[in-house]
Amino acid sequence: CTHTHHAPSTMRVHDYGPDAEFTRRIQDAIVQAVTQAVSALADARLTFALGEERTVGQNSRMLLADGQVYWIGARTNVVRPTGPFDPELPVLAFRRSDDNRLVSLIFNHSTHTIGTRTPGLRSPSIYGMAAQELEAQLGGTALFLEGASGSTHNLDLTGDECIRRIKTSVFDTLQRAQPREVDRLGGLRRPVKYRVRRFDEAAEDEAVVRYVRKYAGPPHDEIIRKVFANMRRELA
Repeated sequence: CTHTHHAPSTMRVHDYGPDAEFTRRIQDAIVQAVTQAVSALADARLTFALGEERTVGQNSRMLLADGQVYWIGARTNVVRPTGPFDPELPVLAFRRSDDNRLVSLIFNHSTHTIGTRTPGLRSPSIYGMAAQELEAQLGGTALFLEGASGSTHNLDLTGDECIRRIKTSVFDTLQRAQPREVDRLGGLRRPVKYRVRRFDEAAEDEAVVRYVRKYAGPPHDEIIRKVFANMRRELA
């Protein structure tokens, strides 16, 4: 599961329902993947290195000259980003204890998983494709964990260039990975208090309308307005 934006929805979050066949296949594939992983368990040692990739993605909440925050549309009046971007790219690699062969690696990065090589096709997107190609080149199993990507997007590079840069960063970091002794795993479990936002419906609707009328235009502005209104109702 790659948080890809290039596949059907598996939840009822929009006006259209889920692709039931796609969802069923995903469920079957998860079970199959776990079964395969269990059968492939082997004695291995952990190696780790912390790398970074600063060019695939950026903070996409950018202040515009009219005081609004960028979402879609032209970026001709950008003032500055409204927050930071996390460039860290940690790599955990597991190598067989007997011959040092790579069993698996996990990498993490914090950009929205949007971008393909060929438009209009179902795709695991930039991180998923990078992981698949790393598997073919390095052996073993490659996985990625998506970081805090809520407002971080690739706005300038092609999907192909993102994949190339991600693979290069993972490969370079892997070369620096050093053994880490881990004799136990621990977990911290404690209650966390949170609250769901309470929306001022009139103010929120006005903010959406103001933005999409200027940066999307008809008929998209009214479609987007309805989507946001439905999402606020679901959260409420």
